Amino acid sequence: MSSYPPASPAAPSLPSPASGGGKGGGGPIGPPTSFKIPVLRYMNTYGLTHEQLAMVSVVQREWAAKNPRATFRQPITVEDVLNSRMIAYPFRLLQCCLVTAGGGASTRKLPYSHCMWSGETRRSG
Repeated sequence: MSSYPPASPAAPSLPSPASGGGKGGGGPIGPPTSFKIPVLRYMNTYGLTHEQLAMVSVVQREWAAKNPRATFRQPITVEDVLNSRMIAYPFRLLQCCLVTAGGGASTRKLPYSHCMWSGETRRSG
């Protein structure tokens, strides 16, 4: 018994939208949906308002304006944040971070670590 359409063994397997489209962190699983429950609990416990939460984005944008390499440097207001598109309640578009690769780092463990302030040399490992 054959099925229609016939299965093609060479057909690539496509990632589902729920998995973020294969890019990790997109789709319905990502920072806006991961942080919403703790933020909603914080808002409920401490009485944080949507306006106060929007101020975080406003202040962060003020700091970004001081960095000439920032992607967005134009100032925003609390009203701008509250009028932006809803992403995952209580987060709106202007409360979400851009996906960038600016914070990558690598660490290495060396056989000796040097204590800069005392001149000591210690063996690590």
